[in-house]
Amino acid sequence: MIERYYFDLIIENGDKVLISKAYRLIHGIFSGMGEHRPQVGLAFPYWQPGLQEDFLSMGDTIRIVGEKHEVNRLFKHTEINNLCENPGFFTTAILEVPATAKEVIYKRNRIIERKWANSKKPNVDKKYAKMPEVLFPFIALSSVSSKQNYRLTVEEIPAEKRVDGPFTTYGLSSGGTTVPKF
Repeated sequence: MIERYYFDLIIENGDKVLISKAYRLIHGIFSGMGEHRPQVGLAFPYWQPGLQEDFLSMGDTIRIVGEKHEVNRLFKHTEINNLCENPGFFTTAILEVPATAKEVIYKRNRIIERKWANSKKPNVDKKYAKMPEVLFPFIALSSVSSKQNYRLTVEEIPAEKRVDGPFTTYGLSSGGTTVPKF
């Protein structure tokens, strides 16, 4: 298997507004590149689910993982560098993923997103809006095309082995692709 590399984009104090800003930027880079976007996945080493919304956390780190040339391409991207000129953002150096890292799948959980959206509508049968017992962290985003706000809910699933393949424009798993968690 091809060696993987990573760099961390660290958001000071895990500020949710700054995490959303960084994630919007990364998603915009991926979307704007179309078929030529780097095949890198995003990992969240400090991702934390919870029983109450106040205790959910994406953490303070977005880890960008992939083949060395792809990670390097994103590391040198003008918009990433411009972001890191702002207070509250910085990157680490590009490093090799440790061989002992566990594999996980980060995927979008649309079921929870729909339940949350339905819980905010006044005339929806509450059985369709009942939230699960364990909640997953989310990133608050807004659609460029529809101008609507939404929550990108991210679920972490342990994987038994590494699975290479494509990632979505959100940097999340497409069809079970994995990223390391360490």
